[in-house]
Amino acid sequence: MLSLKPQQFALITFGAIAFSSLGLLPKIISQAGQNVSYEEVTYIEPQHPLGVALAAAREKGYVDSSTWKETIEIEHSSAETLNQAQIAITQEGFLDDSVRGHQFFILVEKDELGQWQVVDIQKIWLCQRGNDLFGQCL
Repeated sequence: MLSLKPQQFALITFGAIAFSSLGLLPKIISQAGQNVSYEEVTYIEPQHPLGVALAAAREKGYVDSSTWKETIEIEHSSAETLNQAQIAITQEGFLDDSVRGHQFFILVEKDELGQWQVVDIQKIWLCQRGNDLFGQCL
């Protein structure tokens, strides 16, 4: 089972062929093994791992907003068989003097019917100040 710890992310790496099967339609496509940089994602299918993860994160306090910086990172268990994905969503730039943002770590897996399901979700707060120097709030 994949396990991402707070502040430890894998880089997003997709091959050009994988996009259509994942339900993402980006304007910029990279070669396999390179970082992917999106100008815009035009559509995310509700049953795409990211669609399932965003729905779960909304229940834990995620808000769609252009007010702050958002980073979404996806790590699949394997490029050949897409059965499990670890998704890290980071939102930063909160208008707060002590809380910089928050992070969601969501593990999704395909069930026996081939539908993506949330297995685990964790949320942490990111601090502006304190002993941890812009890290996780203690």
